[in-house]
Amino acid sequence: GFVYMERGLTWAMKYGLGVSLDFHPVPPPAFEKSPEQFERFKTLWVELTKRFKAWPKSLIFELMNEPRVENTASWKKMVTELCAAIHAVDPDRWIIVTGPRWGGSGDLAEMGPLREKNVIYTFHCYDPFPFTHQGASWAGKAMEPLKGFRYPVDEAQMLDEIEKAQREDREIWPMQNYMKGGTLDAIKGAIAPALNLGQENGVPLYCGEFGVYKRPSPPADRARWIKDVRTLMESKGVGWAMWDYKGGFTLLGDDGRPDPAVLSALGLRVP
Repeated sequence: GFVYMERGLTWAMKYGLGVSLDFHPVPPPAFEKSPEQFERFKTLWVELTKRFKAWPKSLIFELMNEPRVENTASWKKMVTELCAAIHAVDPDRWIIVTGPRWGGSGDLAEMGPLREKNVIYTFHCYDPFPFTHQGASWAGKAMEPLKGFRYPVDEAQMLDEIEKAQREDREIWPMQNYMKGGTLDAIKGAIAPALNLGQENGVPLYCGEFGVYKRPSPPADRARWIKDVRTLMESKGVGWAMWDYKGGFTLLGDDGRPDPAVLSALGLRVP
């Protein structure tokens, strides 16, 4: 496993990429129910730190993606222990931390800052959820039938969708939520807790995931949302990474090449 990992990291470094080494387990470990599992996890991070201590500082450790620890105090204690264990081996290594539960803006703000140096605070942005996850089967039965939602929200479209859902005996909350949150101002409000945390404590922020599920989304509206969120993050001094490269939220077009509209929305050069 270490050899496999090092091969990928070597390729990334060769081409000048910074890397977030991120634990992204599905399902996530149940640390609250199993202290022994958490101790094994901490031991693994210590071994990774020893292994990569001599590597460039452009290799950053992200402790856990979207942890499912519900209790904020418990998660903050775990994060503090993990950071201390890593920095005991490699004091200068940058570490990315997030809040409990799904790692949203509010979760991060609830956790608050740590008494650790070289820490970056991350959150994910998928607001408004009924737009970014329309048609996503894994997001629940209410989301799976949705498609073609516009951005910013088209209230007439949502009223039609509510009537359609009622006729088909489906849940209407996605449309109701989207009518309230389908604007750039609403997105600003959703990430405000994380922005306030960064500003009030002088700590670096990183939006580690944002994106729109491609298959059911109108391409122009998807690109518009990506551009709005990307430029919003940059205007607030927040680093960002779009989710994802070639999955359901892909950077690629149907031809397998980078989608020019998405590249432009991200402020990247269109070949």
